[in-house]
Amino acid sequence: MKGTVVSTWIRTCRDLYGNEQIRKSLKVVNWPEDIVFSPLDDVEDEKIFKFMGVIAGNVGTPINELWRIIGENNLNKFAEDYPVFFKRVNLYRFLNSLNFVHAIIMKKIRGAKPPIMEIKQMSEKGINLTYRSDRELFDYFLGLLWGSVKFFDEKVKIEEVGRNKGELTVYIEFENNIHLNKKYLISRALSNFGFKSIELKIGVPIFIVVTLVGLPMVGLLKGVLLGGIAGLISGFISHIVVKPLNDIIENIENNNFDSIDTSISTNDKLERIYTGISKLKNSISEDLTSAKLTLNELSVFTQSMYKTTENMKKATHEISTSSEQVLELAERQEVSTEELVNQTNENIEALKDLVVLQDKNKNILDKSVDKIKESYLNVDKSNEAIRETLNSFMSVKERGQNLQRKADDITNIVSLVSGISDQTNLLALNASIEAARAGEQGKGFAVVAEEVRKLAEQSQQAVKDINDNLSYFANEINSLVSSIENQYTFLEVEASNLEKVRTVSSEANDLIKIVSNETNEAINKLNKEVTSVSDMSKNIDLLAAIAAENAASSQLVNQNVEEFTRSIQEMLITLGKVRDVGENFVTDVD
Repeated sequence: MKGTVVSTWIRTCRDLYGNEQIRKSLKVVNWPEDIVFSPLDDVEDEKIFKFMGVIAGNVGTPINELWRIIGENNLNKFAEDYPVFFKRVNLYRFLNSLNFVHAIIMKKIRGAKPPIMEIKQMSEKGINLTYRSDRELFDYFLGLLWGSVKFFDEKVKIEEVGRNKGELTVYIEFENNIHLNKKYLISRALSNFGFKSIELKIGVPIFIVVTLVGLPMVGLLKGVLLGGIAGLISGFISHIVVKPLNDIIENIENNNFDSIDTSISTNDKLERIYTGISKLKNSISEDLTSAKLTLNELSVFTQSMYKTTENMKKATHEISTSSEQVLELAERQEVSTEELVNQTNENIEALKDLVVLQDKNKNILDKSVDKIKESYLNVDKSNEAIRETLNSFMSVKERGQNLQRKADDITNIVSLVSGISDQTNLLALNASIEAARAGEQGKGFAVVAEEVRKLAEQSQQAVKDINDNLSYFANEINSLVSSIENQYTFLEVEASNLEKVRTVSSEANDLIKIVSNETNEAINKLNKEVTSVSDMSKNIDLLAAIAAENAASSQLVNQNVEEFTRSIQEMLITLGKVRDVGENFVTDVD
C-alpha cells in the first residue's frame, strides 16, 4: 500500500476517533505517533490491516463497517488533497475519470497498484461499475462510492450485482441521462459499406445520384460514365475543400502544434474550427508553460530547501552534541545538588543537635552558676563562722591564759599557805618543846600544840594536794591554751585559705556568668545560623528542584533535538522525493 492512501486513512481515523485511539493503535504496530508517509513510501498491507483491526476493536465497530465509514469520510480528505480530480460536472464524469487518475498514479508512483474500475453502459441512466483489487477492500470501495454521492449531491440508486475473487460489480442508476448518442444514418450506412473518408462519402452518393439521373437520359454506359466523372470531380473537390480538416486531424494525431505557429485561410467553418483548436492549444500551452514554470520554481525552491535542510541538519547535529553535553552537565549538577542537599540536611541536623546539646549545657551551666553562687554564699558564711570561731578561740585562749595566771596566783597562795603551815608546824614543835619543859603545867598546852601540829601537817598535806592539783590543772590549762593556740593558728590559716577560696569562687562565679552570657549569646547566634542554614537548605532544595527540572528539560530538549533531527532527515527524504516527482512531472509535460 502506498503512503498517500495510508496517510489519508490515518488522518480520517484521527478526525473520527480522536488522537488517543490512534496513538494506542499506532503503538500496537510500532509506528511513531507523528509518523508521516510520503507518496513513494511502501506500507506493508499486514501492518495497515492490523492497525485498522485494532481501531475497530477499540471503538467496538465491525471491521467491514469501519472500512465503509473510513471510505465514506475518506473522500473528503482526497478532495482536500487533490481538488483537481474533483472538478467534474457530475458524479458520472468523476467515476469515469478514475481509471485515468489511477493510470497517472501508476505512471508517477513506481510500484503503485491502484484498483481497476471498469464502466459499462447499461442504459441512458445506468452503468455497471466493476471494481477489481487483489486486496478486496470492497466495503471501503462502497464507502468511497457513497461518499462520492454525498460530495456531488446527486440522487442515485446503487445495487450490488455480484462479488467474485478480487472483483465487485455494482449497478448505478443516475437521476439524469448520462449518455446522448446522435445517429447519422446515411453517413453510418456508407461507413458500414467501407466508405469512411469524407471524399468517398461525398463522391459515392453523387456518383449514384448522377448515374441514376443519367440512365434514362443518356443510357447506361454514358450514365455510368457521367456519374463516375461527377463522382470523381466531387470527390476531388471535396478532397481540396476538406484538406484543411485533414491537416487539423494530422496535427491533432501527431501533436504538431508546438513546432510552428500555423493558420489556415478558408473563410469558412474549417477556418473557425482550426482557429478554435489553435486557441485551445495556446491556452493549454500557456497552462502547461505556467505549470512548468511553477514546477521549475518549485524545483529551485525544493533544491534550496534541501540545501537549507542539509545545513539545518549539520546545525542540529552540533546542537544535539551541545545538548548532550548540557544534559550531562545538568545530570551532574542534579547529582551534585542532591548530594549538597543531603550534606546540608545532615549539617542542619547536626547543628540542631548541637543547639539542643548547648542548650542543655547552658541549663547545666546556669544550675552550676546557681550552685557556685550558693557555694560562695556558704563559703562566705563558713568564713564568717570561722572568723567568729577564731574570735571565740581568742577569747577562750585569753580566758585560759587568765586561768593559768589565776592558777599561778593560787599556787602562790598555796605556797604561802604551805609556808604558814610549815611555820605553824615549827611553832607547834616549839610549843611542844616548851610544854615539855613546863612539865605538868604544860600538858594542856602540849595537847594544843600537838593538835596544832597535826593541823599543820594536815594543812601541809592539803597544800601539797592543792599544789599537785593546781600543778596538774595548770599543766592542763597550759596544754589547753597550747591546743587552742594551735587550733587558732590552724583556723586562722584555714580562714585565710577559705578567704582565698571565697575570692576565687567569686571570681569563678563572675567568669562563669560571663561564660554563661557568652554561651547564651552563642546559642542565640547558633539558632540564627540554624535558621539561616535552614533557609539556605530551602534555597538549595529549590536549586535541586531547578537542577532536576533543568536535567528533565535538557533531556526533553535532547529528545526534541533528536526528534527534530529525525524530522529533518525525513524532510530531506521527502524533499528528495518531491524533487524527483517534480522532475518527472516536468519531463512528462515536456
